[in-house]
Amino acid sequence: MRKDNLFFKKNNSDQLSFFSAFNFRVTFYTLILLLMPTLIVAEFVEKTSKKSLEVDLKINNSVLQLPLFENQKSVPSLPLVLVDPQEAIANSLMHLRNATFLFVIDACNIFLVAPAFSSHPILGDYEQKHSLLVNGDPVISAGEIVVKSGKITVSTKSGHYKPRLEKNQERLIRAHLFSHGITDFKFEKFKFDLKLKFDLKLK
Repeated sequence: MRKDNLFFKKNNSDQLSFFSAFNFRVTFYTLILLLMPTLIVAEFVEKTSKKSLEVDLKINNSVLQLPLFENQKSVPSLPLVLVDPQEAIANSLMHLRNATFLFVIDACNIFLVAPAFSSHPILGDYEQKHSLLVNGDPVISAGEIVVKSGKITVSTKSGHYKPRLEKNQERLIRAHLFSHGITDFKFEKFKFDLKLKFDLKLK
């Protein structure tokens, strides 16, 4: 009688362990099946949002369709110093000082300009970055305004955003500069893909 009880208990425990393992597997695979559509939709939305990062702007009675460029590096935790581009550039030209300014055009078509190098009473001299001007948000354009030997050069040089220079984008940059009274400048096309190919050849 005792042997039968022991055998029954052993079989019962085996059945319980089998059913608990079976139930675990069923639950696990059910959760995967339930989550799969959510993951697929999330991935699709992410890809779609990246593809649809563009903005339409109306300039001189014409609508420009422009892509938005995302920040590719970390945003530095530094104080932001913005300047009025017309005043800052005029001051550099008047005193014959060479200077470099960073500019970005944010998603709301706001033109922001900051000196490439700034100083702080505690931090000392430091270099500002394009992403700092908009806290890492996507931008329509980014680049540099260089004043050297009394001449102004504008480019889309930006290591954080690496914008592609397109015809509409150039028109937009020119419109912003003209609105700030900056009309006498040379536009320099800065292409990261050409620079990368050149660097690879040297290696």
